[in-house]
Amino acid sequence: MFVRNVQQFADHARALAQAFGVDLIEEDAMKPEGAFAAQLSLPGIHLKGVAIHPIRDETTYAVALHEIGHCLAPLGSLPFEKQRFAPDSVEYANVSIVEEEAAWEWAQHYALEWTQPMQGVQDWALGTYAAGKKQTLALVAERETKRLAAEAWQRRHKIESAGSFMGKIGHNIHID
Repeated sequence: MFVRNVQQFADHARALAQAFGVDLIEEDAMKPEGAFAAQLSLPGIHLKGVAIHPIRDETTYAVALHEIGHCLAPLGSLPFEKQRFAPDSVEYANVSIVEEEAAWEWAQHYALEWTQPMQGVQDWALGTYAAGKKQTLALVAERETKRLAAEAWQRRHKIESAGSFMGKIGHNIHID
């Protein structure tokens, strides 16, 4: 395995961004895990940009390519799909994971090479989305449990009310 130097990685990421029309903004104050991609589409205008911590090693190079992948991979950004779902829904979490996986696949495909530290960053990042999906599933399950309990209470309350009414008019109803 041939590991290139940091300058080669940085030059490659900048060249890819330029070739694909993505504005690459490297900001010293930004933490590597705070990187993001943004797109704006208006009639006749489509802007793509990525904000990252400067490329200083293999991992920040991988993050840069990943963020560029959000702008360029066919499934890297699905804003219209996400609009269909509540941000705390399982469906929204699934769309987010699809976007993340697509952006990482794009990064691997276009990388000069894919090293173990790059894979480590990818695994960590995807793990955060899996954890988020697990939390979302737990919230949805809790919400559904509460909804079912409320419906059961309402049904029981209606039966008890009906039983009370029937008792008043001389009919006895026993509720278990």
